[in-house]
Amino acid sequence: MTDGWAVAPDQVAGVLAAIDREGEPLAGAVTVSEELLARKADLTAGGRTVLSDAWADFMDLRMLVPGKVIELVMSSAQAIVDGTAAIAAGDEAMAAEWQSQNSKYFVDGWDALR
Repeated sequence: MTDGWAVAPDQVAGVLAAIDREGEPLAGAVTVSEELLARKADLTAGGRTVLSDAWADFMDLRMLVPGKVIELVMSSAQAIVDGTAAIAAGDEAMAAEWQSQNSKYFVDGWDALR
């Protein structure tokens, strides 16, 4: 298109694949945090849970950061997908509209052979 609205689906797919690759460490950070949180029982001594509760609070906060970043990246990736689909649908709709309004430029293959 000439107005600057163009989409290359293969490039969009490449960007999304790169997002997946770059996001793997974030997913790993969440997994490690969950594993560390599960060990809070190791910090209970003689029925006292002050240390284990503090550990749980700390880990809950630590997991917020990668969790929020993951949510942000996922919503941004979805926006890329939605935008790509909207532009592609718009391109197809504009092409169909132009073709229907300018049918004189198109010759049926069978008519051309007669």
